Amino acid sequence: MEEIRVHAEVLIDEQRWSEAITLLQTALRQKYLELEHHADPQILLDGSHPLPQEILALEQVLAQCHSRQGHHFWQQQDLIAAAQAYRSAVELDPHNPEFLLHMGGIAQSLGDFAEATAAYEAALALKPDYAEAYANIGSVKALLYDYDGAIAAYEHAYTLNPQLIGLDENLNRIYLRCVPRWHFPMMNDEKRNHAYDQALRKAIRPDSHVLDIGSGSGLLAMMAARAGAALTTTCEKVLPVARMAEKIIAANGLGDRIRVHAKVSHELHIGTDLPRRANILVSEIFDVGLLAEHAIPAIQHARSHLLTEDAQILPCAATVYGALLESEALYYEDRVSTAAGFDVSLFNTFSSRYTYLQHHLRHFPHRLLSAPVPVFEFDFTQTIPPAQKELHIPIHTTGTCHGLVFWFRLWLDAEIHIDTSPLLPDTCWMQAIQLWRSPPMSQSESPHTVTANQVIPILATHNTTYITFHWQ
Repeated sequence: MEEIRVHAEVLIDEQRWSEAITLLQTALRQKYLELEHHADPQILLDGSHPLPQEILALEQVLAQCHSRQGHHFWQQQDLIAAAQAYRSAVELDPHNPEFLLHMGGIAQSLGDFAEATAAYEAALALKPDYAEAYANIGSVKALLYDYDGAIAAYEHAYTLNPQLIGLDENLNRIYLRCVPRWHFPMMNDEKRNHAYDQALRKAIRPDSHVLDIGSGSGLLAMMAARAGAALTTTCEKVLPVARMAEKIIAANGLGDRIRVHAKVSHELHIGTDLPRRANILVSEIFDVGLLAEHAIPAIQHARSHLLTEDAQILPCAATVYGALLESEALYYEDRVSTAAGFDVSLFNTFSSRYTYLQHHLRHFPHRLLSAPVPVFEFDFTQTIPPAQKELHIPIHTTGTCHGLVFWFRLWLDAEIHIDTSPLLPDTCWMQAIQLWRSPPMSQSESPHTVTANQVIPILATHNTTYITFHWQ
């Protein structure tokens, strides 16, 4: 029998899979017949008697043969044959986590994510520290758009084997999907950082309990703790960002003074997430159009459920400004007319109609056709309902009006503010640009020719989440 095993291994090394499989299967049938002839049938039925070592050795060689054959088929892109070979290997040796890992990999390549996940989990049941299995589960979850699950699996694999090939790249790709790039210019905006730090230092007292909505890196929460807050509670809805905030806070020696919750502020509760109502609210949940990160609903919920009646709110107010704009370059960032001699204007169905582009205005050739005018004023210490307002904007320069650019001044307190105007040095916020709709969606809101001294009526509306403008 040893000669058969050695001969089979030679055939396997020579990639003569069929010959090796036939040889081993024939030898195994013979051995099982001999076992049935000599053994007590009841013992064979109940499996209480271990198989002879020579049978186990032959089965192990046969399993390895199927595995190597499966790997060969996989390299040849014959996935169906590879899957069958690995299933055969697993049937012979179901306690081999490597076979299960490869079987899952082929199922994943075939798009059978349920079978792939089951195989990876079976491998982990046999080998709990199997970094490759965790990494592969992460890949499946990423393909299914379960980015939180993918990150958790990748990060666990990283703790087990940070040198695993491709792991760091895959993890970074998921981070890029989940973590918006604006976090970096925001943290690098020294003017913004200084304004928030100055306002927090003015507001905080030794008994202050600060609630920070939107942890990000934990920067504002750390500012509050450094300014002397007795306790800071911060929340962040993006799970990997919340985890990173915890790490950054701990690395800066503030882990005992700041509590991080991986949830939205509407999910926070007094007595569980916060020991008591906070007497200072700080937040920086403002997009370029001010409202689209749901700042108003978040602040109003906090005022009702999470803050004391006399709580100080930072920022306390904001004013939105707008100006009429000429910029053909910006207009065709989100519009089209003809291409290669074809009329493709119907594609404008997909252009921005009720929302805005986000750009630094200075990057595009443009002219402001009017002076800036105030659009809306928001007092975050009060209830803010949806509203509309008719603006009458005087034109100071004749030209073609393609849209309206708007920005905001954010008042952290009565003295400290941040201004995102295109007429001032850049901040981490860009400007919001709403273009007038182009045909065929609405002829009345295509670009307009305007003349100096003309007064243009514009209807501004907000629903507490978006600000929109309509040419009257």
